[in-house]
Amino acid sequence: MTKKTPTTAKLIQLVELEWPRPRPAEEATLLEQGMLAVLQRHLSYEESIGALDALRAGYDDWNELRVTQAQDIASDLGFEPGEGKRAAQDVRTYLQEVFQQTHGLDLEFLREDPLQSSRFVVQLRFLGLATSYYLLSLASGEMPVTTAMVRVLDRFGLMARTSSMRKARVAIEPLVPAEGQLEFAMVLGQVASRWCDSRKPLCWECPLHEKCTVGKRVYRDWQTQQARLAAQRVREQERTRKRRETEERKRQRDLERREREAERRRRGEERRREATKRKLIQERARRETAKRKAAAARKKASKKTGKKTGKKTGKKTGKKAAIRKKPVRKAAAKAVRKSATKAVRKSARKSTAKASRAGRKVARKAASKKAARGGSARRR
Repeated sequence: MTKKTPTTAKLIQLVELEWPRPRPAEEATLLEQGMLAVLQRHLSYEESIGALDALRAGYDDWNELRVTQAQDIASDLGFEPGEGKRAAQDVRTYLQEVFQQTHGLDLEFLREDPLQSSRFVVQLRFLGLATSYYLLSLASGEMPVTTAMVRVLDRFGLMARTSSMRKARVAIEPLVPAEGQLEFAMVLGQVASRWCDSRKPLCWECPLHEKCTVGKRVYRDWQTQQARLAAQRVREQERTRKRRETEERKRQRDLERREREAERRRRGEERRREATKRKLIQERARRETAKRKAAAARKKASKKTGKKTGKKTGKKTGKKAAIRKKPVRKAAAKAVRKSATKAVRKSARKSTAKASRAGRKVARKAASKKAARGGSARRR
């Protein structure tokens, strides 16, 4: 016992194991002890022993179990349909991990070389260092010592880092009471695998960072970084808010512009419809006027034709005039077929000619009066 022993006891109390501490089975291989530890994550010890016996009886070897579907394994474990799938998957994952790391399904070599064994268990990510230290303890009968454990204790300031596991064991064993060595190893294994990584430690998540010299510094740096990130997030949120406000104003301006453009098009369309309507009314009025003038022209033409026929034939030639009505009708029909524009032009020409004749008549009268006044003056 040393002065640092109470410190290690406090460290053990501050960390709660992720899985309950497993209990070993009698006359079981190290591979089966690891499988039993995995089963105890989901079942009680007695249920785990029964499940292990059922798997031994149900499969010829563990490789057959490794390649079996999880639902079949759950059925062999005695679970109801739809239950126990998680436990079955964990058993398969454990066997698969061991097979990939050892190219077999045997862990008895852990009893032979403690140094090589401590290096090997670090590779069992699914099993975890806490359970791996438990297997090492069963294999060697003593507290396991690994480089990960040395790293954690060195960061806590409880020992100096060394590459010699023999020297590390000599430095670690006095720190831990004999009855608490396995629990101490499992706690340090969980700290090393979950938080105390060799390159990127997660000291701000570790429950022991206040007791750790490195953890205190990393935790302060993390807090400073988090404050900086929080300020950056605030600035980014402010920039995002301003950008959204700018985009909203732009969208509002575009909307107003589109509304004005739509209103302008609507008014233009209304003006075009009104203009088209006025044109139609004017065209209809012109057509009506042309029709009336054409009718008047036809009536006048028929009257002139009738007068001429009456003068030539008189009463005696009435039958011949009746016979000649047919050409008159053809002339009237031809006049009807003339366009309204021509009728208007003809009427305008007639009015102009009439005005011209009236003007010439007035001029002749004025000239005759002047001539008469001149002749009377000469007679005097």
